Amino acid sequence: MDNQNFKGMISALEKVSGEHARLTGSLLDELNWLTDKIYEIIKNNELHDKKSRFDYKNYGYRYIQSNVGGGIWLCSNLNSEHESKLLPSSTKDLGSERYLHHDFNCQITYMNREDVLKFCEILPEFVQNIISKIQSLSDNEQKALETISKIQIAS
Repeated sequence: MDNQNFKGMISALEKVSGEHARLTGSLLDELNWLTDKIYEIIKNNELHDKKSRFDYKNYGYRYIQSNVGGGIWLCSNLNSEHESKLLPSSTKDLGSERYLHHDFNCQITYMNREDVLKFCEILPEFVQNIISKIQSLSDNEQKALETISKIQIAS
């Protein structure tokens, strides 16, 4: 990720974090943009192999799949896989239920206003937690590479 994109992500984070009295469409747009960018970082660094690795305070990324296809969404209420709520992309979806890809076997529920606003309140901590986890994973990989490089193969 280049420096300009990172600064843009931090700027968006500053705009959406903190206490909000109401939820607007532009706030949801910024949240979706930011969570997509965070997931891109995780995916591009091949760190998405364990779905609960980047959970924090009942929010995290989940793969949701229907018979047609699937995708990764930021979800809340992670205590149960079947009760997770997805971050909505617009205010009209707040608290609603739908069938993913019109598949009657895959019902999804979107977060309500309270869930989204609670996420906004912990967003800086959520991002910091992810940064710390990525850093620790990178450190562990570096240590493993150093250990491997010290092993001499007997010929």
